[in-house]
Amino acid sequence: MAEAHQAWRAVGRWTVAVASALGVFVVLWWAWYAFGWPPQGAARLAVALPVAAVVSAALSGPLFAWAGHERSDRSGSALEGWLQTQIGSYKAAGWTDRPIDLTAYRKNEPPVPVRPTIEAWIDDRPGRVLVLTGNFGSGKTWTMRWLAQRLAERRLRGDRTAPIPVVIGLTQLSNCDPMTREQFFQRAWPAPLPDDALHAVHTNVLLLLDGLDELISLDGSDAQAKKILKFIAATEPPSTRFIVSCRTEAITSEPALGDLVALLSKTDSVDPTEWAVMKSVTSEYAGVEQIRILDVPQDLADSYLLHSPASNSWQKVRAEAAYLQLARVPFTIYLLQEALPRLSTSQTHATLPLLYSQAAESWLLRSGRSRQEVERALARLESLAVALLFEHEVGPVMEADEDLIRSGILVRLADNDYAFRHYSFAEYFLCCVVVKQMAQYSSSLLSRLDLIYANSLNRFLVPMLCAEFENALPSSGKTEVSCRLVSFRDFREFMTSTGWRKEGYGRWIRLQCADGTLPWDGPNAHRSERTVSNVLKEQETAASESPVAGASWYDAFQYCRWNGGRLPTHSEFISLGPLAGGCGSEWTSSWYNEPSGLIAVVRTNGDQRQRGIQAATAIHAEGINPDLRFRDLGFRVIY
Repeated sequence: MAEAHQAWRAVGRWTVAVASALGVFVVLWWAWYAFGWPPQGAARLAVALPVAAVVSAALSGPLFAWAGHERSDRSGSALEGWLQTQIGSYKAAGWTDRPIDLTAYRKNEPPVPVRPTIEAWIDDRPGRVLVLTGNFGSGKTWTMRWLAQRLAERRLRGDRTAPIPVVIGLTQLSNCDPMTREQFFQRAWPAPLPDDALHAVHTNVLLLLDGLDELISLDGSDAQAKKILKFIAATEPPSTRFIVSCRTEAITSEPALGDLVALLSKTDSVDPTEWAVMKSVTSEYAGVEQIRILDVPQDLADSYLLHSPASNSWQKVRAEAAYLQLARVPFTIYLLQEALPRLSTSQTHATLPLLYSQAAESWLLRSGRSRQEVERALARLESLAVALLFEHEVGPVMEADEDLIRSGILVRLADNDYAFRHYSFAEYFLCCVVVKQMAQYSSSLLSRLDLIYANSLNRFLVPMLCAEFENALPSSGKTEVSCRLVSFRDFREFMTSTGWRKEGYGRWIRLQCADGTLPWDGPNAHRSERTVSNVLKEQETAASESPVAGASWYDAFQYCRWNGGRLPTHSEFISLGPLAGGCGSEWTSSWYNEPSGLIAVVRTNGDQRQRGIQAATAIHAEGINPDLRFRDLGFRVIY
């Protein structure tokens, strides 16, 4: 009703303006005839008409300005009100009270402060697209929202050189059909852009696209990301600039992401002339620049936590390597403030999934739930994670979901849908479900994951599996460990007995990973290469006592669990040394680089494997994604 009323008011104002202009024209023409000007003659009409038209237009100019003024005023005031919501929403978030000063790596430059660097990029206008990368939890979303409120403040102070900031969380577009530009802006943070304000958002716009990696399916498909970015590139005018955030691991391991970002530096705009002129005048405007947010320095993280509400708990554990590992990025530092009182009293080793578990339980208990209600809420969060990450929709909304929003684990989106407060929480709860399935030797969900692309999931899965199963192994009381190589015959018996991997091996095609490795070593590396699956179809090889090869870390872990043993740690392998007849490489249970999700794999040379020489100098370690399979990569089980 309000919109209809405004529309009729606009029609009325324009009707008055046009009628007044015509009235002035008629009066002038009549007056000139009445007073005998112009003089009588054949050209009298030809003179009177244009003169009356020009004079009436000049006198009616203010009327037309008055008619269009209301719409301009409405657009301006609606935009100002929306910019105020950006400022208010940012400042209302608790984690903005003590922001951490982030630094970033920029090509061919020493580390630079993030916020001044991005502001300088905006003001100096060196390009159209800036890609902001970093590990998960490194502060990419926080930086985007800080920048939005910063530019909003500048606009409200009258600085028209500052672009209009529009933040769009891309995760809400994971299952989105084609839309109009107006519908796209309805998904802006922190509230939909009002219709009146849309008329003002057509030039000098900065689109902040948050979470490009969240548009890539967990099976590695980039079809949705391609569709959304093509739509944006086609509908935005050439004057629009972009800042795109994406996890470093994703944009490194998925080359297509770089190609997708490049779409934004081109345009299929309806105004190609404007774009062509802009490119010819400023050719570097079409370029793509990238900066990578670095981890928080250890001394800064330590100082931050010492001055936090959890300072007493941090004092007790600040020297432990496991806790220092957790305090590497702003989001986990924030979680440590929530979880440290519970985490530091735990008898288990501090790991990333344990941090997420304790933080989630802390929020739920703080909202007044009983232990039984907490368990039900955690189960609901697990089902939501599976639905959101695979189906991209939450399904039927439950009454309990509102409680999860109030507890802070879920957040409401601009379209009244909701999502996890941080994408990594969805990943954590998904991994909880995967581990439960693996306990039954099911790879139903695991086979749907591209863990080469979605590498961060390994950071949850590996410690969760070790904590769930290896730590539960009964102690034999022996001071020495025994070990043996696992053969093809052994592994086939395991697969036949348990049904492990009957759902498939997941998506592990030839992709370059964050560490530069490939799933296979060889000129024809692809799915057709030799794997445990097709090796076991070859009866002669399947019955062989030769060491099994082509198994992932998850395959090796499951076999060891089934056999009542475990994988050796890196230090145990060094002590045990290579075994005669073993593979060129073997899995361990140790991290090589936890932030990159890489497991330590040990390699030995062929002569020493044949003789079984136990020489530490013959062994070297490297980091491998735990879902990779190599033809010379096997494993041993220790008891």
